[in-house]
Amino acid sequence: MTSMPTPSDLDQKMADMLDWHLSPIASRLDEMAQQMSQVLQELQALRRDDLQEVVRHLDELDLKTVQMQRALRHAASRPGQPDHAEHEGPVFLVGKKPAQKPNLSRDERIQRAFKRAALVLFEAWEEGWGHTRLLDEPLISDHLVEVGQSLKGTDRREHVIPLKLIYDRCEKMFESGASVQGVAEFLQRHVKIVRIANAERQTIDHTLGLKTKMPEGWSFDDPGADIYARLRLGGVEWEPRKSA
Repeated sequence: MTSMPTPSDLDQKMADMLDWHLSPIASRLDEMAQQMSQVLQELQALRRDDLQEVVRHLDELDLKTVQMQRALRHAASRPGQPDHAEHEGPVFLVGKKPAQKPNLSRDERIQRAFKRAALVLFEAWEEGWGHTRLLDEPLISDHLVEVGQSLKGTDRREHVIPLKLIYDRCEKMFESGASVQGVAEFLQRHVKIVRIANAERQTIDHTLGLKTKMPEGWSFDDPGADIYARLRLGGVEWEPRKSA
């Protein structure tokens, strides 16, 4: 007659079975821990330039993620999709409901505009093309960057720093490994518009010869540089934009 296994026998068999299944997993976890330790040691040994290169690659991964999200949204908004067949035009879906537009403040819209422009600039730089119009409407709306108007008239919209100078600086920043966010913050500090009179524009552009440049000695690298130096030399007296 066969004897029944005792509880201790069952416990041992269960332990042996768990050990048989879990042993490869534990071994793999040990390997992963060793690999992570090696990666951390390598990161600690990296030079500053190498770390900047890692950051640049991470920014590229972030950009590719954004591009993938756009492609998925575009695919989701194509006609004939069953989830939103009753809607007209592109619909970005969250489950089966159309996404709601956020109620953005002025500051949030400004930050979005510069982040958007910086992203497009980066993509253009990667592809080997570009234009100063990428720093203008519609990517960056005038009403978000107008900071004031001349007391003598508002005939012309004047970027206080010529866009060509800002554009060239952005390209150099990307070449040096700057992130999209870093360029967006740079743009937000320097892209400003003041509306001035025609006569004031003539003085700045032709009398002073500052149509596409800043005054002698002016530099982006100077933290105390006056971004309104061209207007000041042109004798433009202006008042700040009234808060909305």
